[in-house]
Amino acid sequence: GGLALSGVIHMKRKAPILHQDPTSSPLKKPKTRVSVDTKQLNNFVRSLPTCPPNIFRFFEKKEEYRVFDTQADFVAQEYFSTNKVIDHSTTPRSVKIKKGSQFQTICKGLLTAKGMKVEIYCADSNRRWSCIKKASPGNVSQLEDILYATDDMQESQVMVAVNISSGERGTRVVGIAFIDAVLRKIGICEIMENENFINTQSLFFQIGA
Repeated sequence: GGLALSGVIHMKRKAPILHQDPTSSPLKKPKTRVSVDTKQLNNFVRSLPTCPPNIFRFFEKKEEYRVFDTQADFVAQEYFSTNKVIDHSTTPRSVKIKKGSQFQTICKGLLTAKGMKVEIYCADSNRRWSCIKKASPGNVSQLEDILYATDDMQESQVMVAVNISSGERGTRVVGIAFIDAVLRKIGICEIMENENFINTQSLFFQIGA
């Protein structure tokens, strides 16, 4: 059977604030040279069809990811809590996300708290851009190497309480409550289980326990 959370309570505090890189003085902004690679990426982003509201697109560069347009606005407010991280030298506007913990925090939040699908685009050696990886809340297999690449993400920040009782016809009923310290979310659910506890294992993976 599928998993269903019987209740999820979102706490009112905002998502964790990520620190942006120091920028130049707002009183004097130097002219920004746009590289050939950046121009090609801008052109590719503009050529894409409108992104569905349940999909979030990341564009991978050497040391960073980029998100564009309204998704850049969302990341700036939700995760950085400032519009100062928005780069207006790109068209459309964009936000730079560092590889590692910054990307992991945002990507995990989109997949779990927001229930969105994620697409990652990358350029090949001929500078041709294409989607190379996809993930959804129920299937993150293509992003496992990214989401759990660093030690700090491997250490679970989810606290779980489990209660196991007997149901009808010898079935097991597993009651689960969890708190995600990163996403600031509390969830509760009840699962009908077999002797292998497959559904419970799947749930633990989805919530990062």
